Parts: sequence; C-alpha cells; structure tokens
Amino acid sequence: MNGRLGDLMQTIPVINQYVEEKKPKQLDCISAHDRIELLKGVVPIDNFLGRWDGKYVYPEPNMQTRVLYNVYVCDYTRIINSDPGHTYATAFSSKHMMEHQARLFGLDSFKYKQPNFNITTEEKSYAKSLLPNTKKPIVLIHTSWLGRPPYGRALAAPFWNELIQRCPEIVFVQVGVVRGGIHGTDLNLMKSDGGGDWLDHKIPTTKKTPNFIDIRSKTTVRQVIALLGIVDTFIVVDSWVNHISKLINKSGITLFGSSSANVFGYDHNINIWHNPRGCAPCIDRPETNPNDDCCQKDGINTITVDEVIQALKKRLDISPRI
Repeated sequence: MNGRLGDLMQTIPVINQYVEEKKPKQLDCISAHDRIELLKGVVPIDNFLGRWDGKYVYPEPNMQTRVLYNVYVCDYTRIINSDPGHTYATAFSSKHMMEHQARLFGLDSFKYKQPNFNITTEEKSYAKSLLPNTKKPIVLIHTSWLGRPPYGRALAAPFWNELIQRCPEIVFVQVGVVRGGIHGTDLNLMKSDGGGDWLDHKIPTTKKTPNFIDIRSKTTVRQVIALLGIVDTFIVVDSWVNHISKLINKSGITLFGSSSANVFGYDHNINIWHNPRGCAPCIDRPETNPNDDCCQKDGINTITVDEVIQALKKRLDISPRI
C-alpha cells in the first residue's frame, strides 16, 4: 500500500469488498507508511508486515511472485499495488477514486459498504474531554499545509482566521499535526503569520478569539473519528478527514482546488470547487507541474469566506448535532 493517510482511507472499503468476493486464502499487507495500524480490526488482513524497504515489484496479475521485505521472502499468487498515483485518475477520468482502487484490485465494479472502526468508549470519552461544554455549534476544521504536494489543495491562514472571526456564534476546533520535516505542519492559526507556511504578510491572530480551540497533535486518527461523531459538522480541504467522513457517514463541507471533487469528493458533503482557468484538476496530469500561480492563487484561493459561511449555515440546518 502506498500514498498518504487519505489514500489508505479510500482503500478500506475496497479491501473489504475484495475479501468478500474473492475470498483469498491469505491476505498480507506491506505499507509505505506507519499508519498501517489503522487497518487492524477494520479490514480482514491476516498479516501486517509493516513498512516496505523499497525493494518492491509491480508484477502482472496472477503470477507466482516473490517479494523481498527486509529478511523475509514470501511467495504470493498475486500482488496488488494500491497506489492511487499510478491511476492518473483526475487526468483521464471522472470516476471516483474508490472505483479506480477497485479496478486495481481486479474487481468488476465497486460496491460501497460502510466499514466499522469500532471506536472504543475510552476514545469517545477522550474526544469529548477536548471539547468545551457549550450550546454553540461545534465545527471541526482541518487546514492541512500550504507546502503539501501536490500543491493547490490548501488555503492560507488568513482565510481561516476571517472565517473564525466572522462566526462568533460557532466554536471551531482545529485538528491536525504540529511537526516539521517532509510531512509538513498543519497551519498554526494561533500565530499571526500562520506558522511560517509561505506567508509574508501579517494577519489577525485567533489567539484572542474565544471561539477557536487548537488541538493539533493531541489526538490520534481514531480519536479524530470519535470527534467527528460528536461535533456538529466540519470544514476541511481535500485531506484524510474528507475521506474518513465518508467511512463514518458524517456530513460536512470540503474545499477543493487542484484535485477533483468528482474523483475525491462525496455526495453526502457540500463540495466547493472552482476551476477558473479550465485546467484543474491537475494534481496528477503527467504533462503539467502544478505551481502557486495556477493552482494556489487562481484555484482554491478563489473560494470565498462568504460562500463557505452560506454552506455552513445550510449544513448546520440539515445536520443537527448528534
């Protein structure tokens, strides 16, 4: 398995369908990231072999194949590469990514069935302890980070600050991570510069805003799933939270830029997507290299706070608190 956390989320219902229809004698998983633990108890995988070390092959289906993983040599009748990057989905098709994943698994068609994450009482209790005791609507937000490749899928801190300050009747709770390196850092809305995410201008700080709570790096992914079951709704960019919302049937608002709402969005959400130049989605077109001028400034940044507020009002009216 390859890709980021959102790609992993999209694969879960496909794996479940594959097991139900193909009934493999044994199903092992080698992952390109450490979030493989999320699959345990959610998909019927026999062995979780951990991270692969780069010695990986892409065989033809149904061939007897040997895979070298560290010191282990295993014989498999088939190896499935679930990396969505090899599909160029947004470049050549309007089908949803889960349908492309089903094709990679050799399924004739994709039939969605909601998985069960079996969130524990302790996880729910901890998630609840992070939220204020208030009668105001609580909205979860996930900003991602501006430098995250592919570019053009995140909004800068000024957008989020304006949204929070214009909605004092709503409590916003930010999830994500606080870390550096290649994984990036979700926008720090508590700082006037947005945490240094390629911003060169001062913006109003939310530090003095009582309707904003920053809980980045205070939750596991499973605890975020528990949070989604408690809050009224969410506003996110095209990230892993968007995909989790489908798996637990939680309605919210997703903001799209260089990625396609048709390929990565879900009908139960309000998807806001602009394409002013006619070139999006471009995140995996082989002939283009998305950059700030095209994808960032003329794509997702054309989404206004006004239309998000209108979508938020609509979502809160049709999605009462759980």
